[in-house]
Amino acid sequence: MTEWIFTFGAGHAHPATGEPLATRFVAIEAADEHEARAEMVRRFGRRWAFYYPSRGEAGVDEFELTELADEPARKWGAPP
Repeated sequence: MTEWIFTFGAGHAHPATGEPLATRFVAIEAADEHEARAEMVRRFGRRWAFYYPSRGEAGVDEFELTELADEPARKWGAPP
């Protein structure tokens, strides 16, 4: 299993709070990138920007990104 890191863009905001998500990320453990992407879409729909195979490549420390706690998919407008 690999930890895949998903980031958000400057225009992404939390749908419930309006919080900007540009400095947030989501970590998903998956066997490969296809499984990780499918899980991210299941959880958050398509409201994210990029994915990386490590925290280092995503710039988590470099850009001081903060992990976003998992939200129920329905809050994000993702299909059930």
